[in-house]
Amino acid sequence: MLTICPAHSHGTEYLLRATLTKQVLLTRAGFSAELNVWLGRSARNSVAMGIAGPLHSVSRRFWFYHLAEIGMFAVTAGLHLGVMRAIAAGDPEKAADASDRLIDHLVQFTTQTAVPIKIYPVNEQFAAEIGDVDLSKPLSDEDQQAIKQAFWKYGVLVFPDQQLTHEQHIGFATLFGPLEVSIKAGRADSGKLRIREDLADVSNLDHNNQPWGEKSRQRMFQLGNRLWHTDSSFRHVPAGASLLYGRTIAPIGGHTEFADLRAAWDALSAAMQNRIQDLVVEHSIFVSRAKIGYTEFSDEERAELPPVKQVLVRTLPQTGRRSLYLASHAGRILGLPPEESKELLEQLTAHATRREFVYTHRWRQHDLVMWDNRCTMHRGTEFDDLRWKRDVQRATVSDIGNSVETAGRPAPALAS
Repeated sequence: MLTICPAHSHGTEYLLRATLTKQVLLTRAGFSAELNVWLGRSARNSVAMGIAGPLHSVSRRFWFYHLAEIGMFAVTAGLHLGVMRAIAAGDPEKAADASDRLIDHLVQFTTQTAVPIKIYPVNEQFAAEIGDVDLSKPLSDEDQQAIKQAFWKYGVLVFPDQQLTHEQHIGFATLFGPLEVSIKAGRADSGKLRIREDLADVSNLDHNNQPWGEKSRQRMFQLGNRLWHTDSSFRHVPAGASLLYGRTIAPIGGHTEFADLRAAWDALSAAMQNRIQDLVVEHSIFVSRAKIGYTEFSDEERAELPPVKQVLVRTLPQTGRRSLYLASHAGRILGLPPEESKELLEQLTAHATRREFVYTHRWRQHDLVMWDNRCTMHRGTEFDDLRWKRDVQRATVSDIGNSVETAGRPAPALAS
């Protein structure tokens, strides 16, 4: 389930967690120990009467269950009193009936008050925080669908205070599709990875978990992440979703800015929309790195990542919304003269990153932030990367196919 809260709402609600595999009722009001004694005593006293099973089932099924309402406690206590009275009267049949009513009442309460996932939008259409969900545990089908619906609507989701292993991080990411593996370009001088290859290491750490050197190859490559970009648009099959997890966060700086390319498309004039809606763009990782002055790639690295074609405007199948598809990896627009192509890409990027389209995320340790690469751009902001450790790791979900091919659009030749 998912509850949508008003944007900027800071109200608090007591959490209800229904866990039917534990042992005792807990209450917010502090009655847990007393109620546990009652249930335990009744179970022991009922052994001779042959009704220990139902009562023992109650005590075993509700450990760590939170009762948020005093009224609920009163009803439970009243039903339990009926069980005790039947036991005291020596009436096994009445005691069994009373215990069944108590069990039915508790089961009904748990099924009716399971905690909904809550969503707190930053604004009505872009970026939201998600509460009351633990991504380290398996999610119900209902919760998975609720998160996906929120993802498609808001484009950027923030899951605060998630305690995730690599396996749990990847497990959640794979709910959205198959994962990419890390590219070889830009790896440390040794060519070795610090973490597993199905997580992109977007940290500033070397193999000794110390901040990298000023002139390290990895640092020079990753400085390109401070440009506005879309993950893996330089791959034939680009990224669909990215899920970045903050294990260690710099105390100052190092934010991530996100631009809503759907809203940017909506704000274009009809004339500009008509002009660009069928254009195709060539993307390359080496274009974005050249923009920061880094060109030291081997012939092998360049051969492994040749330029690819992507559409300039996408239609999102889940919502039908149209979106710009931009990145610093975009080199030139096919069919346009080079100068016109460069000018148009710069114009669209400046438009799409206007303040009204941008959400800035200030990281907290153990945030997991996920975004839809099909309709957002992002960039990291500056921090003292030679001083502060920043260990952030990204699981990257592949899109369903190349954007030109899935749109069924022919790619024109480059203009001279």
